[in-house]
Amino acid sequence: TAIHALEAACIKVESPLQRMEHALHPWITFFIIPVFALANAGVSLEGNIGGSLFHPVGLGIIFGLFFGKQL
Repeated sequence: TAIHALEAACIKVESPLQRMEHALHPWITFFIIPVFALANAGVSLEGNIGGSLFHPVGLGIIFGLFFGKQL
């Protein structure tokens, strides 16, 4: 169909850097940014990580990142 032909043509036009950016987006969104947010808030990532995540500060960061993406 015309839509599939257009999609194939757009993929050929997309630069390698854009493809890499789209491939890395889920990793950055769901892993890198939350780790930096926890580290910058002063939550220790050593030892018992489950206890750190369920601490009020950790929960605030998790909910803020989740609901911030939805808005």
